Amino acid sequence: MDTHNFCPFWAAIGECPKNSKYMHRQCVASCNVCPQKVPTPPPPPPPPKNQQPPPTSFSKLPPFFSSQIAKCLINIQTSETPTRNIPTREQFENRGFSIGCLGRNQENSCSLNVCYHLRYRTFDGSCNNLVEGRSLRGAAFMPFGRLRPANYEDGVARMVGNRPTRSPLYRTTNLLIFKPMPNPRTVTHLLLSSSFVVLTIFNGLLMQFGQFLSHDITRNTVTNFCRCETVHEECANMPVPLHDTRFKKQQPNFCIPMTRSSVLCGTGSGRQGPGRIPRTPINENGAWIDASQVYGSNPNQAQEMRVGALLRTLPLPNPPFSAVPPPAQTESSNLVTGDNRGNLFVGLMGLHTIFVRLHNRIATTLIQLNPHWNQDRVYQETRKIVGAILQAICYQEFLPSLLGDRLKKHIPPYSGYNDKEEPAIAVEFTSGAYRLHGLIREFYQLADSSFRKIGDVRFVSNAGSVDLIVRTGTDQLIRGMMAVPTKKPQRLAPAVTEELFDVSDMGSINIQRGRDQGVRPYNDYRDICGLKRLTSFQDWPEVLEPEVKNRVAALYASIDDVDLYVGGLLEAPVDGSMVGPTFTCIIADQFRRLRDADRFFFQNPGVFTQAQVKSIQQTTLSFCICATGEDFKRINPNAFLVENGSTTVPCSSIPQLDLTPWREIPQG
Repeated sequence: MDTHNFCPFWAAIGECPKNSKYMHRQCVASCNVCPQKVPTPPPPPPPPKNQQPPPTSFSKLPPFFSSQIAKCLINIQTSETPTRNIPTREQFENRGFSIGCLGRNQENSCSLNVCYHLRYRTFDGSCNNLVEGRSLRGAAFMPFGRLRPANYEDGVARMVGNRPTRSPLYRTTNLLIFKPMPNPRTVTHLLLSSSFVVLTIFNGLLMQFGQFLSHDITRNTVTNFCRCETVHEECANMPVPLHDTRFKKQQPNFCIPMTRSSVLCGTGSGRQGPGRIPRTPINENGAWIDASQVYGSNPNQAQEMRVGALLRTLPLPNPPFSAVPPPAQTESSNLVTGDNRGNLFVGLMGLHTIFVRLHNRIATTLIQLNPHWNQDRVYQETRKIVGAILQAICYQEFLPSLLGDRLKKHIPPYSGYNDKEEPAIAVEFTSGAYRLHGLIREFYQLADSSFRKIGDVRFVSNAGSVDLIVRTGTDQLIRGMMAVPTKKPQRLAPAVTEELFDVSDMGSINIQRGRDQGVRPYNDYRDICGLKRLTSFQDWPEVLEPEVKNRVAALYASIDDVDLYVGGLLEAPVDGSMVGPTFTCIIADQFRRLRDADRFFFQNPGVFTQAQVKSIQQTTLSFCICATGEDFKRINPNAFLVENGSTTVPCSSIPQLDLTPWREIPQG
């Protein structure tokens, strides 16, 4: 029998003869072969004397894995022996399109690659949790989580907004009259879109790093096929109001098209009754903060992006770029990155370039420190270090800047790995609280070595073009983003509501995506964040402007109908946070779970030595920029603070990444 629901699909595309070792064992029925027996692994060798355990967390390992530690001191496994076929993103999405739903990732047999799993992460995020039945926690191609039960009109699939709301507008003699949920485009126009900018002490890198980090941990699965003329149950197109000036030429039948999220097979359909399971969207990325946007979430993809121990880059003939080139390109002049959204904006390309260069710099040093290591060992150790640096920047620099003093309230000091914690990315996080498009400004700068403006970069017009980085490098771009203050995210710039991608509007898409994924109304999340449930629009202390409350009341029939994205965005930030208390709470909860559930979190005892942890802890984004720039000489020690050149220090004074703790003395 088949052990995975992808087996018929794989067999249909010819995988049985191509990948017979795997397919003939796991897809017996689809390949029409006799089942094969898996040989019993030999017993582990006796532990060698006077050797330290491998850098892995074994404080809470299941007994079997604890018993294998001695064997793994000798057998340093740097790659997984394939026990399953992980689909590429394209295969995964194509299958979802062809059959109308998606299968979850296949369970990984962690015990068959024990020495690898004790030391390194898998690319898809499986086998982080080694407890039986939990190997897919945090893995790619797994369902998003929920903080509250799903909210659909029929309890299973129908989006709110397609039917009247649950809140009566008024009562006639024998009939309740309901007010429909407002059109997302109308909500964006009246509440969210504004050219008025409230600046902060933080710079454009805060926005850009937040997006870069998002592409590491979350990716919604959508097969975009809906157009305005498409009539299909999976289309959630938003009609454009008659007064909409942006689309007036396309009136009256124009819309903002949107395809609903692809869902897990067996959810969102079935007969009426309590056994029906609500629609469950799938996260294509692994949830862990592990730099998968740099390396990829699939071993085959990762292999294509490397050359030996190094990541593949684009050779440029002219100095200074020849020494530190950007990532490799495709023929369409796009950067090839671990997450194919790396080309959305030139600032995002800049960060991808920085971390690819950082990998190659670290790998080159490790080769010098440990000439006895093979290329796979160097690659895996470097990948592990880069992922840890990304974690350090996230928890020590990014989150304190984004959430302010409330961070400590919601995320206590680290107390170690918790194998019972659930890391899954919540739909309330990915389709609500972390939709930080309000941080985006219309223009960013190019700046010289003194942080003086020498050019402009328009957010919309520089989407998808790598030419700027190829032509000028990253220094001018990164300095320019550091020189431009970011805006408070409570309103969206017209650049992302009126000009983005021809007919798109991020505000409207965010509202509609929340409804698509069954996110409950804003009021249903206040209690889990320590806030009192609201009873009226006027009794809303987190929204300061009476006019805003009146506009919300004009759009929604009840305070119980307000979308999470809308209500959370309108809250005034407090205690130095960039967002209001509800979004602060949801964001902090997600990052706390990602930290505590991660066996490879860099501070978990045993993942790194104490000396290695100290080295990682002192590594900042400012160091990464200085170490990978073409000619970066001075920088603010806090890379997220606005900089005009007056508070910079020499790059040489920034704490350096000390790699000597990774020097290994060969045995024998």
